[in-house]
Amino acid sequence: MEMTHNTDQPEYLAKFVNGFRFTADDHWTEKNLLRLSPTDFELLLELEPLFLCRISLEGLLQAGKQSPAHLYIARRAIDRLLEVDSVPLAERTLYSWAGIEESLTRRAWLTSLANAIDERGPCAGTRSVFEAQPQLVTQAQGDSAHCQPMGELADWYLPNPPPGNFLLPHLMTCSSLVRIGVRNGVREHFDATSPLHIMKFSGHKDRETVVSYTGEELRTGDAEVWGQLLTLAAPLPLGSRVVVSSRKLLQTLGRATGGPAYKALRAEIARLQGARVRVRSSHEAMRGQFREMFPDDPLSTGRAAGPIEVSFQLLGPSSTNGQTWSIAVPREVRVAFGPRLSSWFSEREYGELHRLREGDTVKRLYLFYRSHPKPWPFTLDELKNFIGSTMKRDSDLKAALDRAHDRLTHAGIIKSWRYGLTSRRHQLTERAYEVDFAKGRG
Repeated sequence: MEMTHNTDQPEYLAKFVNGFRFTADDHWTEKNLLRLSPTDFELLLELEPLFLCRISLEGLLQAGKQSPAHLYIARRAIDRLLEVDSVPLAERTLYSWAGIEESLTRRAWLTSLANAIDERGPCAGTRSVFEAQPQLVTQAQGDSAHCQPMGELADWYLPNPPPGNFLLPHLMTCSSLVRIGVRNGVREHFDATSPLHIMKFSGHKDRETVVSYTGEELRTGDAEVWGQLLTLAAPLPLGSRVVVSSRKLLQTLGRATGGPAYKALRAEIARLQGARVRVRSSHEAMRGQFREMFPDDPLSTGRAAGPIEVSFQLLGPSSTNGQTWSIAVPREVRVAFGPRLSSWFSEREYGELHRLREGDTVKRLYLFYRSHPKPWPFTLDELKNFIGSTMKRDSDLKAALDRAHDRLTHAGIIKSWRYGLTSRRHQLTERAYEVDFAKGRG
């Protein structure tokens, strides 16, 4: 299929194109796509999944003979596109496809491509890996791939925080996954063709962890609801349903219990159910958590190398009668929790910030600092990334952060703060925020 190359590409894609030894002006032809290594092929489809539409069926199957991993990577990318119903971009438009006479829509083409991979790929004739359980397709040394049966699923539990605390992962508190900015502004929506890519996380090396997020933009209120539901889920096997009254949940969050509050809570739960996070990481703490969850997986036993990838929704199915919610917390969220991966936060401290009617910047800054065992200097640009600020001007962000540090000092959460050059980070020449934590935790 002939498609013109889009030279008006996002900055992040241009960087990865250069990383693949192609210039930004090169055409991403079928030949160029399929000659990538499996690792590069996977990352490119993560960034631009619709590049699958440039590959013919025969070309993909032929490449799969030399590298079966390409088939599994393509099949996973197809699932990601189809599962969120994102491909009706031009659903009524028919296209001509290389190797077939029939004209098809993009969705129909991707579906036929998936069916062909299932029927003619290396695991054809076995239960498909894409049917939930019990098959697992893994990539072994030499880019060979095979089907491996999975054992019975073990019960997984979240870490149980001390009484009076709630739990959140650093993927949420130390990155731009949760955004702050205009409180009542229109939320941005991210679908599979243009997900939110997050590549900077406090405590992780640059690009050591990449998160692709699809769903409606998350804000502080969404994180508050998720944190309370996770706390309620901690004593239960993940996948079980948490049952809680709407009134009790709102009261725990320190909110009013009138009609608008119930409406906002319903919207937040729906938003969390529509939120899908795909984590691709070589961070050792996350790999360790993966090994604990999947001890028999070749990725855990050392027979395969490279980053692990886990995809999950923030919340599962739910039911409600308007007064009480029954909500499932998906099992796979467990990979984001554990030592160096998550922290607990004082409900008393956070509730005090809510009582003082502090804004989202103060709350996000609190969650960020409390995610670290000791204070560390952070530059303005780093804090902008790590607390998800959408402010356009640095001067506005600087003023908001100054006020937020003052408010945290007033609340007794930090003892003091300063902004300037620091000797606590070698080779840092920019000004940075330095804080001293107040003694004890709420």
